[in-house]
Amino acid sequence: MNKKIFLVFAACLVLSLLTLDSAFAANIPAQPQISAPAAVLMDANSGVIIYSRNMNSANYPASITKIMTALLAIEMAEGDLDQRILFSHHAVSSIPRNTSNIAMNEGETLSLREALMALMLESANEVCNAVGEHFSITTEEFSRKMTERAIEIGAVNTNFTNTHGLHHANHYTTALDMAHIMREAITHPEFLEIISTSTFQIPPTERQPLPRDLNNTHRMIRPGHQFYNEYVVGGKTGFTNEARNTLVTYAEKDGIELIAVVLQNDGAQRSYEDTAALFTFGFDMFGQVMIFDANNFSEQISVMESRDGGSAEETAVIDIYARENVLMNLPLNLRDYDIRREVDIPVYLSPPVRRGEQVGSIRLMYLNSLLATVPLFAADYVEPVFSVMPTNSGLLPGEESGSGPIGLQTIITAVFAGVVALASFYVLMERGRRRRKRELKIKIRRDRIRQKRSDRYGVLKDRNFRYRDG
Repeated sequence: MNKKIFLVFAACLVLSLLTLDSAFAANIPAQPQISAPAAVLMDANSGVIIYSRNMNSANYPASITKIMTALLAIEMAEGDLDQRILFSHHAVSSIPRNTSNIAMNEGETLSLREALMALMLESANEVCNAVGEHFSITTEEFSRKMTERAIEIGAVNTNFTNTHGLHHANHYTTALDMAHIMREAITHPEFLEIISTSTFQIPPTERQPLPRDLNNTHRMIRPGHQFYNEYVVGGKTGFTNEARNTLVTYAEKDGIELIAVVLQNDGAQRSYEDTAALFTFGFDMFGQVMIFDANNFSEQISVMESRDGGSAEETAVIDIYARENVLMNLPLNLRDYDIRREVDIPVYLSPPVRRGEQVGSIRLMYLNSLLATVPLFAADYVEPVFSVMPTNSGLLPGEESGSGPIGLQTIITAVFAGVVALASFYVLMERGRRRRKRELKIKIRRDRIRQKRSDRYGVLKDRNFRYRDG
């Protein structure tokens, strides 16, 4: 009978778990159907990966390389986008004219802002070279700096050999790395302004009497186009025969910021369709996710105190608590084990410890991204055991730290303390003198008594000696 009851209970349990799992799955939209061999969808706020396909496989980036070129130039410019970029013979002549360009000539100059517009909107390759030479003398040196900066960002599987993305066997990246680079780039307002610009006009230059009109090649920001998406802020297109079509796009909706990367696609149309599908999936994936439950947090810490300057002793152990839960608008497929907790509390505390005093914190991390910081507080009040007042401040009662002028009260206190110290010293000296005088009198009296006893003892001794000898 017990066996039957157990089997019925087990069946009900399995059925309930399946029902809960189905209910949970019902809240998560179906995976997007895309054609790109490699892709990633990232939450730009947290860095959480919402969708991925071969995101760590190495691929040729083509012109999405220019995102890194623009990012590094903006950082090195330190806010000065009006500085002039001079076009050298090498910058212009080393680029085949059948590749993307805006027909710049040797000796012409552009402001850095105009140059960034040209390389990001029209994907102008010769402009990339000029920007690289402006900041690093040679494009090779600038490319090396691009790789170093990419690694610092977290794009550890990327190597750049040029500034523009024209094919080179050792010039490669991954979908995940490009998402990291784009995530860093959009933190710069100048970059956001550039990628969200549909059209731009470069005024006449030293060798070009007519203005140059620039049109953004990213079709998802162009109203009226079949691939236009109202939530897309901007991005960068790319194509070479070896890389095929590549696309990096940034979109924002109701505070949710997404980055989509698709690589190695056959045709620009498929890249836009894949990106749109990823954004639809991503925006539907968000909800309130609890990443920290204060009720489930428990920690203790020792209170240590020194006795008369000796080694520290444990005088108490107090509980530490968090006051609030942490809920964030995150992808619903994020799990609790995806969040790493970095607890930052001291090895021990010194008294006094006040109830409610902040004594540490917890950093909630996803990969290398900080999601939130949770303050931690002391649950108990602890007073010093071996001393009435804290001895680590080195201050007199009522005294405040600082380097300001010495007050009259402080001077009076110091003088009074000195007088008391001198008086105490005099009393001790006088007591010592009197004690020594009294001890001397006693010694003299004792010596006299001993002398009398010695004289008497000596007579008796002589008598006894003669008696025994006789």
